[in-house]
Amino acid sequence: MMAYADIWIAILAGAIVCILTGAAVRFARIWLITQLRHVAPGLRAVALIGMVIAPLVLGVFAAVFITVSGHGAFIDLVRHHCHVTTAGCVAHAPAMSTGVLMALGGGLVTGLCLWIGLSVLDHGRKSADSLRLLKAASHRDHDRKLYILETDAVVALASGLLRPRLFLSRGLCRRLDREEREIVHLHEQAHGRRFDNLTRLVAAAFAIGHLPHTARMLRGELVLAQEQACDRAAARTFGGIRTAETLLKVERLQLSRDGAPPCPCFGAAYVDAPVAARVRALVAPDFEPVRASAVALLGWAAICLGTIMLGAEPLHHKIETLILFLQN
Repeated sequence: MMAYADIWIAILAGAIVCILTGAAVRFARIWLITQLRHVAPGLRAVALIGMVIAPLVLGVFAAVFITVSGHGAFIDLVRHHCHVTTAGCVAHAPAMSTGVLMALGGGLVTGLCLWIGLSVLDHGRKSADSLRLLKAASHRDHDRKLYILETDAVVALASGLLRPRLFLSRGLCRRLDREEREIVHLHEQAHGRRFDNLTRLVAAAFAIGHLPHTARMLRGELVLAQEQACDRAAARTFGGIRTAETLLKVERLQLSRDGAPPCPCFGAAYVDAPVAARVRALVAPDFEPVRASAVALLGWAAICLGTIMLGAEPLHHKIETLILFLQN
């Protein structure tokens, strides 16, 4: 029975870590975003995905670590949590599995699995529906490996999760010259190679532990990082200035036709993030070297994991002590 009780306690500890991590990101969100804006877009997108899923990942890590670790392991700060009376230990009898404990732990696991599963299914269905409608309203250009939408609207996007398809509208192609069309095409190809739509689905479905406002802010920053990364992919061929000019031209065309950019149809659209920030990143980039940024991000990740490993047994002890108090 004790083993089962330890599993439920570990799950409760993981839930607490998840909530605390979300609160920490919420408190430090402005500082974190400001620091990340100086990281190269490709690496920043990875870091932002890590921030989005950090509460869930760290909570699961804490639960697993507490489940498999022995009391008084070498990594503990002190030998504070023992189920037997031993010198240097804060000892108590082991908590036994109770209906309340099982209900809390089982309910958390069930609710989490249902939330993630339903979110993934919902976003996957919407993506599949959008892709099907887009393909029905377009014809295949086999030479350029993309679809031409039969509309006069100004549209450029990548749609689909595992096998992204590229779409350019006939109205966009008519209003851009050959070089500009190639810049847009390269940008959308980069979305497909990076599986940005799939990444956005992960960010939407696995943002457990964040407040809605914080989750929206992080997803917005993720989209900006993805767009800047794809802009840089096009700029490697045509240069930053030419790519920025094309970006501004596409935005003007969209705004001049209907007053607002069109819905991206559950895909990664060409004008899908603040244009001013994207233009600055192209014409006056101020990003730190990728290697230095990667080392810093790995350092922060190691600090987070180390903190959880050091705090795992104290948290286990406090929860088990509370359960024993409630039992008595």
